[in-house]
Amino acid sequence: MSIQKLPIALEMYSVREEFAKAPEETLVRIREMGYDGVEFYGSEENNLPAGECERALRNAGLKCMGYQPNWPFVGRDTLLRTFEYSAAIGNRRIGIASAPVDMLRQRDTLEAVIRHLNWVNDEAVKAGFEIGYHTHKTDFVVVDGQTAWNRIFENTPDSFKMVLDTGNALAGGAWSIPILEKFPHRSPWVHIKPFSLRDQGATMIDEDDFDWNRLLKACVELGGADTLTVEYSNNRKYAPMDAVRMCVEHLRAHMRETV
Repeated sequence: MSIQKLPIALEMYSVREEFAKAPEETLVRIREMGYDGVEFYGSEENNLPAGECERALRNAGLKCMGYQPNWPFVGRDTLLRTFEYSAAIGNRRIGIASAPVDMLRQRDTLEAVIRHLNWVNDEAVKAGFEIGYHTHKTDFVVVDGQTAWNRIFENTPDSFKMVLDTGNALAGGAWSIPILEKFPHRSPWVHIKPFSLRDQGATMIDEDDFDWNRLLKACVELGGADTLTVEYSNNRKYAPMDAVRMCVEHLRAHMRETV
């Protein structure tokens, strides 16, 4: 798929307060901004009940393009419910938000995380889901000379995807393109997050530290991206709805330029 035709989703954590107050109106506004779909997050309590969610998306003209549950919702006694909720809202892609930070810092607990991720992936594949792991800066802690992020993806199969978050990776000291080069074709959906080493997350696409044309090309050609998901979580400079509107406008401008 060409970069110009890639669909753009919005990670709903970006507008969580607005969505909690007026879910249906917020979804309509997201569609009016030019988004093609949304990605939900957290537990079912952060979102609408499955039936209401499916209707609200349909009425707004949006698709569910992902679901990002927290670690407690991919446990051995909770994973099935996560699959059921995801299927009920029309989604087949699940990106685990993060592993517990303390478990990433020691070799033995990190290996336990990796074993669990492999089990989750096996269950997801059997159930017909595509599953992956979302980037946080804490994933770049060094354990025995190697980052936790590298250990996770060197010890999971290609079917276990990276939900690469451009901003969170840089917050952890990692640039996205070398990650895409090291683990090619494992990033079908990418979290687009502006980030500046000077201003951290209080920035915007074109004010940040990324060469977006080059990065978008790498996301598609190296990572195999077929969906771009905007996530904006720092509201010190821009209000949430303004920020996500600016993100999709700036992102589409770069998509038109990139060949």
